[in-house]
Amino acid sequence: MSIYKTGRTALFSPADRPERAIKALNGTADLAIVDLEDAVAPADKDAARSELESLLRTTTRTTGIVIRINDPASDVGGADIQEICRLIQDESMPDIAVMVPKFTASTNLEQLPQGVAVIGLIESAHAVRDIYALAAHPAITRLALGAVDLSTELGCEPRSATIDTVRSQIVIASVAAHLSAPLESPCVNFRDETVVFDAAQRARHDGFGGMLCIHPAQLSTVHSAFAPSEKDIEWAHRVLAAGDSAASVD
Repeated sequence: MSIYKTGRTALFSPADRPERAIKALNGTADLAIVDLEDAVAPADKDAARSELESLLRTTTRTTGIVIRINDPASDVGGADIQEICRLIQDESMPDIAVMVPKFTASTNLEQLPQGVAVIGLIESAHAVRDIYALAAHPAITRLALGAVDLSTELGCEPRSATIDTVRSQIVIASVAAHLSAPLESPCVNFRDETVVFDAAQRARHDGFGGMLCIHPAQLSTVHSAFAPSEKDIEWAHRVLAAGDSAASVD
């Protein structure tokens, strides 16, 4: 199964900071997200885009590379897509997926290269309203939650009953559309390992399959939170040993 469907850790790095992007691309994250959007200042968008080819040729990674473009409806986003289309025509390039921000029912995904894995960010009220249709879009590989942008628009906190309602809808919509479990929004506190672990473990218990990360220090903690424990593995072996008919376990 594709790493874009199963990845537990997804680390953002700004495209206009090649030293950081290369470190992320060659690091331990399941998905390395080279960011052209929020991590890049408006004046630096063209410079960030121009770094893509060099970054992709430098990395030793052959898959698990995600490019977060700008809003496809914007001129900047359109230029991002044109560059990605150009790059993937080169067979020497590694496999690339695309993360689409501001994903709504009006987003034109047909302009993206056919067959490329697409991760849709749910980060607006319109996206929440249309989430089941968005999950069912044939181009979508996986959904992810952008709780910070969404909470800003809704006037609530990223950790609130309002956002928790959205979190449950993303999980349900993903299952209904036969998508992999979605990616949880980043934990903004990257210095406290306990806070990160608790947030990731809660996401796992709520049906998420991984978490977006904003700092390399979060990776091992998030990965361990989403990995099955020895107790989980032992229980699974007991279930399998019980056979195919109805049985009592524990």
